Amino acid sequence: MKTLYRKIEVLSLMLVITLSTMALITIPRGNDVEANISDPDDYGYYWVDNKDPDPKVEYSWIDATTGGTKISDGMYSSYSYTSVSLPFNFTYYGNTYNTMYVTSKGYVSFVDTYVTSSYTRLPSG
Repeated sequence: MKTLYRKIEVLSLMLVITLSTMALITIPRGNDVEANISDPDDYGYYWVDNKDPDPKVEYSWIDATTGGTKISDGMYSSYSYTSVSLPFNFTYYGNTYNTMYVTSKGYVSFVDTYVTSSYTRLPSG
């Protein structure tokens, strides 16, 4: 894992105050920021966190409670999932997919099989 650091920049100003009195002011321009990125795997994939400095992952949060399609889970069954057709082909680790499978607990897979887990249910509102 690599760690990127942003250096603290310091701006020093000399201010001339009336009657030729001088003052030295130091203004910090940022803090040390740590961003993490992994080494690439055999397929070239790597993970990046969403902190500055770059590279970072940009995203737009979409609240799952404000719309979408509910996946019926019957009597709170842990085994409910549905297939979702993708409007494009998606290549991932050498395999190309056009369907993904989503469970009632939010787990996503590209394989048509249910994976048992201890994940909790998505909020319902």
